[in-house]
Amino acid sequence: MTYNINPDLDIAMLREQFSAHGRLQIPDFFDLSTADTIEGSLKLLDLQLVLNTKEKHVDIHKFQLDEMGIERAAEIRAFAKSRGANEFAYLYENYPIADMLASGNLKNEVLTALNQTLNSKAALAFFNQVTKSGVTFCDMQATNYGPGHFLTRHDDGNIGKNRKFAYVYSLCRDWRAEWGGQLQFLDGEGDVTQSFIPKYNTLSMFEVPQSHHVSPVSEFTPNPRLSFTGWYRTGEYRL
Repeated sequence: MTYNINPDLDIAMLREQFSAHGRLQIPDFFDLSTADTIEGSLKLLDLQLVLNTKEKHVDIHKFQLDEMGIERAAEIRAFAKSRGANEFAYLYENYPIADMLASGNLKNEVLTALNQTLNSKAALAFFNQVTKSGVTFCDMQATNYGPGHFLTRHDDGNIGKNRKFAYVYSLCRDWRAEWGGQLQFLDGEGDVTQSFIPKYNTLSMFEVPQSHHVSPVSEFTPNPRLSFTGWYRTGEYRL
């Protein structure tokens, strides 16, 4: 099963926007009922907390946080935030769809359909018309940025991964700029040149490498910042 990308999207206009700026947002990417179905499935996932040290990426499952206790869990979150001032760092929740799929453990039919949709011939043809990049597949994770979560400056460049552009399919209800969580693009001086507010049923995409970050989500944000993210790449499918 696959979902249908909005057939009314103007490919020529999108191609012009992407060519001019190397990034764009596409509202109403799916029909609303499809977006609601995907959102409902995402809200049922058992997400894990992810962060990084200088040496490695760290996954912490909910049962592990519960076993640690409130104080130790708070210390871990504080450690991640302290690194964000001067180093590449991140703190958010995710569900590693590509990893689960590769291991044969992805049982969620909606997520399987979404992955198949974004890797379908129709989707690849659509994105290759927009970007002229010749991509052959994408990987995927589900994410939730809650209050205090963030992703500091980086450019997504990774030798050997053949990443052509990144995408973020947002399912954020009634998101407001003051809640943070914006995908922001930076120039060589570190100044913000453009901000993408995460909007419901909107797909943001940008070519790689490109300096960007996700601004910290405010502590008073009432709604979850839910999305599916990954990269479109060239070559044979691999993680």
